[in-house]
Amino acid sequence: MIGYPVLPEIRRPMLLESLKRKRTLRLVEAHSPLAARIVSLAKGAGDPGEALRFDGLWISSLADSSLAGLPDTEILGYPKRAQGVSELTRTTHLPMLVDADTGGETSSFVDFIHMLEQIGVSGCVVEDKVFPKKNSLIKEADQQLCDCDQFSEKIRIAQAEKISPEFMIWARTETLIAKQGMDEALFRAESYIRAGADGIVIQSVDPSGQEVLSFIQGLQNFTRSWKHPVWFACIPTAYPQFTAQQMFAAGFHITIFANHLLRASIAAMESVCRSLLNADRSWECESDIASIQRLFTLVPQKRTWRTESVSLPNTMPQFGLN
Repeated sequence: MIGYPVLPEIRRPMLLESLKRKRTLRLVEAHSPLAARIVSLAKGAGDPGEALRFDGLWISSLADSSLAGLPDTEILGYPKRAQGVSELTRTTHLPMLVDADTGGETSSFVDFIHMLEQIGVSGCVVEDKVFPKKNSLIKEADQQLCDCDQFSEKIRIAQAEKISPEFMIWARTETLIAKQGMDEALFRAESYIRAGADGIVIQSVDPSGQEVLSFIQGLQNFTRSWKHPVWFACIPTAYPQFTAQQMFAAGFHITIFANHLLRASIAAMESVCRSLLNADRSWECESDIASIQRLFTLVPQKRTWRTESVSLPNTMPQFGLN
């Protein structure tokens, strides 16, 4: 049922199954159980049976860190992040793809994968920067890539150690962010595919979007003769003028809207704070915020439990010495 939780063994294979069935998916960041619930129920224009819906959730390390008031530098430990992911499963049926940053030490990365598998997560994305990473969108940051062979070995080990065959391990190359050039980006992506990556995520801050379009064209030339399917994903934060459909037409299978709900919540809260202070009351902002009844619709306040009739004795037992 839409918006309601499912068992881990049912949720875990959903992303891979959806890719095989639909070929193109839209994922959006959800930073809280309430956000996950809203994403699950969201639908675009169209007839009720044909309305466009999101296909899954992106669990962003930027969002997780920001909610904790911390920079996006891999400060939050994997157990803390896994706990947050687990909380999301209460309010959504959708599959989840988790941002695993650099993965840290390979043994820690494998442990995190096992945590995610038990929760029912469909996959994770690990990036080829040195630990601790710096967010790709920080313009003044000096971005450093890790050794290509070492990162490939991390992917190889993770694939061998994962428990669920349907759990997907995506490799995210930050080569273009580090200004290492297109040839190096393609070389690294091909190396990660040979190491066993189920998919490749490309990151770019080129506002024209031409970098990622050139990348996907070059990578497709390599994977046409590959023995097994390889999936491609983009994160068009820096080139928002492109529709998901345009990215699909270029050859990507997943478009990730990676931080938009978190940013929307910031803008909304700042606006309401200003209104409350300037008007000294809430009347002026009531039309801009959800009603209490809408909140109660999203998070029902009544639950029905199956109860059993229990006969209690008329008198409590007496204790003590006679």
